[in-house]
Amino acid sequence: MSQTYHHGNLEVALLDAAEHLLKTAGLSAVTLRACARHAAVSHAAPTHHFGNLNGLLVALATRGLTRLGQYQQAAFERHRQAPPVEQRKALGLAYISFALDEPAFFDLIFSEPRIDRRHPDFWAASQKASQWVQAGEGASLEAQQTQWARAWSLVHGYAVLARSGLLRFNTGVSGDREQILAMAERVLTEPSSQS
Repeated sequence: MSQTYHHGNLEVALLDAAEHLLKTAGLSAVTLRACARHAAVSHAAPTHHFGNLNGLLVALATRGLTRLGQYQQAAFERHRQAPPVEQRKALGLAYISFALDEPAFFDLIFSEPRIDRRHPDFWAASQKASQWVQAGEGASLEAQQTQWARAWSLVHGYAVLARSGLLRFNTGVSGDREQILAMAERVLTEPSSQS
């Protein structure tokens, strides 16, 4: 085992260790002790910062949501001047790209039951990640919520199908990222704009 030492930012070092373990060995490898060992700090250090494993997982999922928000923001910035329908398509493709590029984070954020989605940090990151999705201006709150739920259901469902490999059974789309995204672009093209 490596000798322990003091970190300038121990919380970041522990989250870096947790992210590394999540991506290389899976969620079951993310333990407080494993993160401490990987960050070369005392076994008590993660408990001091996160309280318990669930606290660490919330912080890690919050990091993933922040990354999803970066994907969304970059897509929005690239399409800032585009019509709203093109902005929504770009945001949907960014969401699907995140699911393909960051599958461990995607699963942690959306599938892990130990994540307290009411945690203030998780909630704030969730709101920030979704701020780029704008519903139709002037629409009622109910219409906006319905449009948002429809869009999220479509891109999330597509991402899950693509990641699971089930998409190829009915569409012929392989697991190739470019094919998945090309099909997603066709799916996200609103009916009125399809030829």
